[in-house]
Amino acid sequence: MSTISAPPRNLSSRLSVPAAPVRRLSFSHHMPPGAVHKASATEVFLTDALRLEEDRFAVAARWHRDRFLHHDGTSRQTDPLLLVETVRQALIHVTHRFYGVPQGHPFVLNTLEFDLLEGGSDLPEGGSDLREGGSHLPGGGSHLREGGSHLPGGGSHLREGGSHLPGGGSHLREGGSHLPGGGSHLREGGGTPIRQGGQIPVVLDITCARQAKSPRRLGMVLDAVATADGARVGRVRMHWEVLDARLYALARNRTRQQAQERPAGALPRGLRRPAPREVGYAHDEHVLLTRDAQAAHGAFWLDTDPGHPVLYDHPCDHVPGMVLLEAFRQAVTATVAPRRPTLTRVSAAFKTFGETDAPVSITVRPGSARPAGPSTVEITAAQSETALVTARVAYHLPRSPERHGVAS
Repeated sequence: MSTISAPPRNLSSRLSVPAAPVRRLSFSHHMPPGAVHKASATEVFLTDALRLEEDRFAVAARWHRDRFLHHDGTSRQTDPLLLVETVRQALIHVTHRFYGVPQGHPFVLNTLEFDLLEGGSDLPEGGSDLREGGSHLPGGGSHLREGGSHLPGGGSHLREGGSHLPGGGSHLREGGSHLPGGGSHLREGGGTPIRQGGQIPVVLDITCARQAKSPRRLGMVLDAVATADGARVGRVRMHWEVLDARLYALARNRTRQQAQERPAGALPRGLRRPAPREVGYAHDEHVLLTRDAQAAHGAFWLDTDPGHPVLYDHPCDHVPGMVLLEAFRQAVTATVAPRRPTLTRVSAAFKTFGETDAPVSITVRPGSARPAGPSTVEITAAQSETALVTARVAYHLPRSPERHGVAS
């Protein structure tokens, strides 16, 4: 489990924003930080959101390069955790704005899956022309319509346990249909293009399914298909719950008590942090791991800095889920060093809250390894033998280590 908000007030049962008349998605300004539960405006990716059907939405975002979680400007690969963070922000905004959940409620993440398109996750160099005010969806085709069904497929069902996409359709296909349009320019009534410093325009095609609802609890599944600069890059699925103040307090009190009843854990002596390049970075402040030189290959401990401006953007009463996902990526990278892997698929289950005052072990166990195609590993984050998060991770390796740089 992982929350992404502050203590709540009462849940609302009404929809806060009804379907509106037709208009275009805008990429001109980022949303206020509070709209996506961020403290820093520089960490906000979303720019706009539209309701298309009762439980279907389009969300616009802009990605920057050369920053943490935006990954290095020398690579044209989509950073999977950048995609996950963008969808996480969309989940928060859509739930507040379109489902009437007041600000201040904690969102408890239960499961997360993402897939990047093989061969379809390259981003264009230098970004795209963003035109102020509004846009066609990537490509100059038909307008995105609120209250309509002009996204590919026309349907709206989510299929449990599989990787079907919104629209009752098939798996993501390389070179498959974009959102309405098909090209790459974002236009405002034929205006002059504005170069936005290498920013990448992103559109999320989102479908939500409500699984549980009561006056104090809302459970939902979100499926998002991402298009970056007119090209499909992948899909993300999240299952989460929104709780009221009393339920959340009960859940946290229970998990704290369970943590106190577990045997007290302690970090081994003689731990050392990997060099930044061993985990894919150029600077030490981004390293989240430490390890015992005598321990088994793939065994690490979490070593975080609560002052990290991105991963700890705001206070949290437990170990944040995004911190553990980034630690998983670094653990895979350190395990296969000096080659730097690209994560292509992750399926993660958040089982309980990680307490901030107890050591967290990160263990990577090998799965399948292929000479061609993705390899897989199983990763577990645990406190005193209690699993916090388990994940199955698929990744690709570059053909030669010297061709892959490191993130800043």
